[in-house]
Amino acid sequence: VPLLAGAPGFEELTLSVAGRWSDYETAGSDTTYKVGLNWQIVDAVRLRSSYGTSFRAPALYENFLGGQTAFTSASDPCADYGTEYEPTENYYINCDAEVGDPNFTGYSSTPQVITFGNAGRLLPETSESFTVGLIFQLEVIDLAIAIDYFDFDIQDEIAKYGASSILAQCYGGPPSDFRQPGTVCDFISERSPIDEGGSIAQINDSYFNIDTKVQTGYDLTVRYNFELSAVDFTADLKYTNIDKFERNLFGGRVEELNGQTGYPPSNAQFDLQANIRDWTLYYGLDFVEGMEDYTVNEIDPATSVYDLETDDVFYHDIAARYNGDGWSAQIGIQNVADKKPELVSDVIAFVGNAPFVTAYDWYGRRFFLNVTKGF
Repeated sequence: VPLLAGAPGFEELTLSVAGRWSDYETAGSDTTYKVGLNWQIVDAVRLRSSYGTSFRAPALYENFLGGQTAFTSASDPCADYGTEYEPTENYYINCDAEVGDPNFTGYSSTPQVITFGNAGRLLPETSESFTVGLIFQLEVIDLAIAIDYFDFDIQDEIAKYGASSILAQCYGGPPSDFRQPGTVCDFISERSPIDEGGSIAQINDSYFNIDTKVQTGYDLTVRYNFELSAVDFTADLKYTNIDKFERNLFGGRVEELNGQTGYPPSNAQFDLQANIRDWTLYYGLDFVEGMEDYTVNEIDPATSVYDLETDDVFYHDIAARYNGDGWSAQIGIQNVADKKPELVSDVIAFVGNAPFVTAYDWYGRRFFLNVTKGF
C-alpha cells in the first residue's frame, strides 16, 4: 500500500500487511500476521522493517507416534568417574552427588529409551519476529550494502533431544541444575541404589515443548561489481553475527547458547567471481567462528583435562566454468586445504569427537566435474 511518494526525504513509503487464520482440530486456532514498511529515503538509501507472528501445529508423528522402546548405546556417564574426570569437573561433581563411589563401574543394565507422540500435551509452536535494516545502493560504483538487525522469539518449540544428549546434558551440566525440576534431567528416571546395581531404568526421549528461545543479531550483505583489466568481477559477502541466543527449557533457568559448541557466534561467506569472455573463474571462502563449552559447564580451562574449545575455521573453494555454444563445463575443488572438522572432548554435541556444527565441512577435499549440454 503506497503511503507517500515524491516528497523530500520520502521518495517512496509503502506498507505491506498480510494475515492468516489457522484452525487445527488437534491444536486449536490462531491468527498470524506480518506488517512491513519500506521507506526509500533517497535514491541511495532505503530503510526496511517488518514485524510478524507465526503458528505451527504439532505434526502428525509428533502427536500420534506410537510408543516405541529401545535401549541406548550410550555408556553410563558416571562409569569410573573417579578416574575419568577431575574432582572439579561437572561430571565428577554430579556423579559423586548421586553415586558417591568414584570406583563405580556403571549401570548394571542398559536404560530403556521410550519415544512416543504427545497428543494432548504438546502445544503449538508460536513466534514473534522483528527486523529492521538499512540498504545503501551506490549505483555510480555498483556497490550495494545491507545491514539488518533481527530479533526472533519462539515459544513452545517442539523438540526431541536423543538419549545420549539427554544423559550428557544432565550429568555434564552445571551442578546447580543437576536433578533439579525443570531441567533436562527430568527425562531420566531416578537411579537405583548402588548396592542394587545403580541402574537407570528409563530415559524419556519423546517430543516436548521448549518454553522459549530468543535470538538476536545482525546480517551484513555486501555486493560489489567492478571491472579490472577488461575482466568483470563480482564480489559477494554475507556475514551473520549472533548477539544473543537464549533457551529456557521448562520455565526455569535461562541458558545462553551463543558461543557454545554447536552455536557459533558468527559465520561468513565470501564469493569472488571473474568473467573473462567465455570463462568464469570462482573463489569461495567460508568462515565459522570458534566456540567453547568451558563457561557453560563452569570449568576452568587452565585446570581441565578436557579440550572444550574450537578454533576459527576457514574453508576455501575454487572452480572454473567454460561456456560453449549450447554447452558448458565446470571443474573445481571444494575444501582445497582438506580442512577437517574441529575436535573436542566428548561432552555434549558431537559426532565421534567432532562437534556437531552444520557449518562444518564433513567430507574433506573433493573434486568435481560437471558438463551440461542443451538440446
